[in-house]
Amino acid sequence: MVGLFARVDDPAIDVRLRLATTFADRRDAPRAVVLRLIDDVPAVCAPLYERSPLVQPPHLRDALQRGETQITCAIARRVDLGDALVRAILSCGGGDAAQVLVSNPHARMDEAMLRAYIEAHSDDCAALETLQATRTLSPELQCLIIAARSQSYQTNPLVQALVPQQRLARLAGGAQERALLDVLATL
Repeated sequence: MVGLFARVDDPAIDVRLRLATTFADRRDAPRAVVLRLIDDVPAVCAPLYERSPLVQPPHLRDALQRGETQITCAIARRVDLGDALVRAILSCGGGDAAQVLVSNPHARMDEAMLRAYIEAHSDDCAALETLQATRTLSPELQCLIIAARSQSYQTNPLVQALVPQQRLARLAGGAQERALLDVLATL
């Protein structure tokens, strides 16, 4: 065990990363070593936050508070996320982590969580496209996405510079109506 702790304190990131990667999937990993490695730099601790069964929800919540995108995204990829962690990632994880979360087929997200995601990322077309591509959405949520994307295009400075405001409003309204009819046609 002393030899492992010597490796945990090794100044070379590659050595510590190798340890973290080796222990990430093992239930029989030395708990003290894993808990020491989760306080390392994001590149080292990310595999543990993503996969280690020894890293428990309190550790995960603390890690979210660090605000490191790499760590938050690693947590969002976990297969054992509970509702509280999903909500925490959506509320404070940032855009990248939220996109990873909605792409995670193991993360359960109810209608309220998906609505919160749409509202939080209403101006991010890529985030909304990720949601549409990875989740089955109710017609109501699909309509919310259509409205958010339409608003995003209307407030885009480049689009505003190229298209007069009245024409832009008519185009956006027409696009919303067509998209809504497409959603209703699939019911």
